[in-house]
Amino acid sequence: MKLFSFEQFVNESKKMNEALAVSNRGISDNILLVSINGTEYGYGEMKGGPDLEELSRKFSKMMTFSVGKALAWLKKNAELVKGSAKNESEDIEAVVGELVYEGLEEFEAEVANEGINVEYWANYHDYIVGHDNPKYHEKSKDFDTIWKIAVKSWNEDAADEENKLPSNQEPKIKKLAKEFFNKAKWISVNVCHAMISQEMV
Repeated sequence: MKLFSFEQFVNESKKMNEALAVSNRGISDNILLVSINGTEYGYGEMKGGPDLEELSRKFSKMMTFSVGKALAWLKKNAELVKGSAKNESEDIEAVVGELVYEGLEEFEAEVANEGINVEYWANYHDYIVGHDNPKYHEKSKDFDTIWKIAVKSWNEDAADEENKLPSNQEPKIKKLAKEFFNKAKWISVNVCHAMISQEMV
């Protein structure tokens, strides 16, 4: 199967965000319930993977940046226990097409193998412009100031303590943001928030 170019991936991810009805219905009877295109599916813990609370929290956070990325992450880290995989795939394909859905994991592997992908994170900045606080869109050359603003605003906006950035995870994500900054020569609160959302476990 031919993998999407990054531009195609981003464009299709935007379409997915706009068109695909996906919602976290919460945890019931030890199952994480997720509605995809009007059908409810249930996900359970995978051996050695995140527990249900972590699955629910991270899935919801990742959806604020990319529904496609969130679905790909959920499928890699949870077991489908309610609903058929065939119907699950068809629900997504009916809206966004087979290539987008099946190409997500390949794209993630490509990013992981090549290290920091500047274009990938930069597209998060461009995509969420207009969807958030305007001050978060500034491209800055002052890494330390922007990182402090990003962490402070993330924690202030968190719904509860569990959604705040743990101090023991901050160095790892800050290192990723610094690597982006060193290559892109700029940083924004948007990019930092995207990294926190996707890398926090």
